[in-house]
This record gives sequence, structure tokens and C-alpha cells, in this order.
Amino acid sequence: MPAPETKSAPRPKLNREWHLAHRMPKNPSYEQRLEWHAAHAANCACREMPETLRVELVRRGLMGTGLP
Repeated sequence: MPAPETKSAPRPKLNREWHLAHRMPKNPSYEQRLEWHAAHAANCACREMPETLRVELVRRGLMGTGLP
């Protein structure tokens, strides 16, 4: 018997207002990138944060691990 088809969850929509009000600075420093991506993760779910930045925010205790 074939497996039942599963539908993918719809991709979260872009929080356009947040993006317009919070532009990434041109040539951001590492600290600016961390700050922007932390705020982005809290306000918009259009894409995942780069893994290297997520790991650094967790290391600094500024973001949960996502584990129960």
C-alpha cells in the first residue's frame, strides 16, 4: 500500500514591516550581525538564522538551545 501523501506546512510569511524598519547595516561588524539576527529571529520567521551565529548566541546565553 502506498504511503499517504503529506502536505508541507506553508512557509511562514515575511514580516515586511519589520524588515523595512530594521535593515542590516552595510558591511556589518560581527557584533552587528549577531544583534540583527537575534532580533530577526524574534520578529520574523522567513528563514533560519545561519548556524554559526545561532551557535554563538547560544554560547553567550543570549538564545535558547531549542531543546526541551
